[in-house]
This record gives sequence, structure tokens and C-alpha cells, in this order.
Amino acid sequence: FVPPSPSLILYVLFAILFLPVYFHIAFFTPPFLLLSLLSNRRRMAVRLLPLVSLALCTTAPQVTLPHGTFTGKLVTISDTHTGPTTLAVFPNIPFAMPPIGPRRFQPPVPLPASTRVYELDEQWRTCAQLGGTLGNEDCLYFDATLPWNVTANAPAGTADLLGRIWIYGGGYVFGDKEQQGLYSPLAIVARTGVAHFNINYRLGVLGFAALDGVKAPGSAAILDQQLAIQLIATNAPAFGVKPGSFMLYGESAGAFSVCVQLALPETTKHLAVAVMESGNCVNPAFFQPIDEARAYSKAFAASRGCSDLQCMQELTVLELLADLPVDQAATAGGPPSPLFAPVMPWGPAIGGDALLQAAPGDSITSTIPLILGTNEDEGDIFLAALPFVVGVVLPLDEYEAHKTLKHVFANETVVSSI
Repeated sequence: FVPPSPSLILYVLFAILFLPVYFHIAFFTPPFLLLSLLSNRRRMAVRLLPLVSLALCTTAPQVTLPHGTFTGKLVTISDTHTGPTTLAVFPNIPFAMPPIGPRRFQPPVPLPASTRVYELDEQWRTCAQLGGTLGNEDCLYFDATLPWNVTANAPAGTADLLGRIWIYGGGYVFGDKEQQGLYSPLAIVARTGVAHFNINYRLGVLGFAALDGVKAPGSAAILDQQLAIQLIATNAPAFGVKPGSFMLYGESAGAFSVCVQLALPETTKHLAVAVMESGNCVNPAFFQPIDEARAYSKAFAASRGCSDLQCMQELTVLELLADLPVDQAATAGGPPSPLFAPVMPWGPAIGGDALLQAAPGDSITSTIPLILGTNEDEGDIFLAALPFVVGVVLPLDEYEAHKTLKHVFANETVVSSI
């Protein structure tokens, strides 16, 4: 018997977790988008031709930001709720220098000012990860989807649209800004008239390594998110959005990321409301003390034959991301180890020279409205991971069950109430 890899375990768990999302999509997404989920991207154009079309014989939409002018495309969609609606889609607007070479693991570097005109870029930009898509380190891009005034060739409205910024989930180790098309914002924008933005951020070790020599260790991915949010928000009028009107929302690891952003005043000053779907601000499984983050990162580097930052920056993506065997991964960090290691070992670090000094639940001073949502029994998906979690002994008797609950919740009061 060959045990499954930690990544495979996590993908199965999140496939279960996303079931409520699939139902949400089925309920709120018009038929033409549901068809796209049943087809691959090569067949999508054929299936959607009667209902989604590129607007022809019109000037290509453009938005101008400090670091360049970006060309998009017009898309006309129609369903029973909206009738024909023309939107402008701007895929893959870069918001930072590619985090490669000496920039790997480090905070994102803003792009310099430029008058360059960028052509339409429809590549599938996914951050490096293992699974169905390997991705690429050059991944710090966001998508903008806007209501569009074709006559004026400008965003509908005069800087009075509301904005929404989406942070995807995936256990901090997989996913992308549109989750392989599942999170297409076309229906939301057509029905609500908001301007919508989907952002990428680095994943796994690339986004959360707490290595010696890394500035703000264990925080690169969070800083990716913050830089994207700041670029979008400070240039709100370019997208037809009213400054300060943004809703930041996310699901699962994206929801935990929202909570981290709420603890950062440089983010919250741009927000009007926040929404967290399947996340919270205090669970220690998702926020790691800096000492534990450093210990795990050091052991992870050693498993790759590295003892310093330069060595880790010189590895190929495959060498860096390849899974350890489960028996090695389970003890890679040694004691202490991240709560759900090796299945879900990465997350924002707290304390020391990390970006946050305490769990975000203890750091938030903002008073912006916050909506939290959960699904009944959604934590059950982690049961399948227990055999691989450090310190869990199976089969569970009453003593081991209590010890495991304490390991997961890290709260005797909560455990005693179960």
C-alpha cells in the first residue's frame, strides 16, 4: 500500500468543501455559465456562442493605470434576469514585479510607472502549485470585470460604481483568481452593476516561507493581496469605481485572508464592508506563531537539500514544490509543527518580524461592517486528514479523541463543551 501524498489528500478534502460553492454557482449563475462548467475551455466558445459573444466592430476597451494602459475585451451576455448586457473584461493586469530569482519569497515589488500599452492577455495565470495545474511564479495579476458604456468607451457611470475584490481559497496551497473558471464574475457584474476584481497571490512555501533573510517572513502572500487591493483602490476612478466603496470578500483560506487584511490599516482605509465565507479570525490552524513557522520552513528547506535562502531561490519550481512522502512530511517540521501539517502546513505567520504581531482577531481595530458565513458541519472535511496530522493516534478512544480535539481547537473550553 502506497499512502497518498499530502497534496492529494488536501485536494480531495477541498473538493468536498467546495460542494456548497457548486450549489451556490448552480443557483446564482445563469445557464450559459453553467454550460461553461460542463465543458473545457476549448469547447466553451462553441457552447456559449448564442448567449455570450464578443462585441464586434467597436473600439477595444482600455484602462490607464500608473504602470501602463491595459487592453481588454467587450463581452455581451444575456439571461432571464438581465437581458443583453455589455461588460468589459480586463484579464491579467499585473500588480507587481514577477516574484522570481532574488524576489522569490520576498514581499512583492510594485511595478514602476510606465506609459506602455499592454495588449489583451488571455493566458491562464495561476500561481505555482501542485495538482491539476502546475502554474507559474510569474502570477501576480488581477482581473477586472466592469459594466461598460460602449458609446463612451468607458466604464458605466462616472466613478460611482461599487467595487468588489475577491480572494480565493484553497488551503493556502492551491487555487487561482477564478478557480479554473468556477468564480467567473460575469453574472455578478451583469446582475448587480458592480465592478469586480479577482486577485492572485502566491501559494504554499512561495507565499508563506519564514526563512532567514526573508523580509516580513511568512507574509509574502498577504502582502501580495494587500498590494493588489491598494493598486485597485487607489486607482478606483480609472475603473469607474467610487473611492472607498470596496467590498473585500473571500472563501475558506480566502476568508482567513480577509480577516488578516482587516488587521492592516493600509488595507481597511479603502474598504466599506468585508465578507468571510467559511473562515474565522482566531483558529490557530490558519495563523502560525513565527517560531513554528521558522522551524517548519527550515526543515522544509533541509528536505530540499538547502540550508540558506539563496539555495532555496535557486531551486526549480518542481524541486521546490515536489511532495515529500507522507511519513517524512508528517515529521518535517519536528516539534512544534503547524497544526494540520503535513496536509495544510502553510499560513500567515504572527509575532516577531512577521507582518502581524498577533492573531488577526486580536489585532483588528477597524469598525467596518463584517459578514461571516459558514456551512453546517463544514469542519468535518478535516476528519479525513487526521491520520496524517502530527500527534494524532488512531484508532481514537475517549482519551485520544479528547487529545485530538484539543490539538485541533487549542481551546479547552470549546473542547469541554463538545
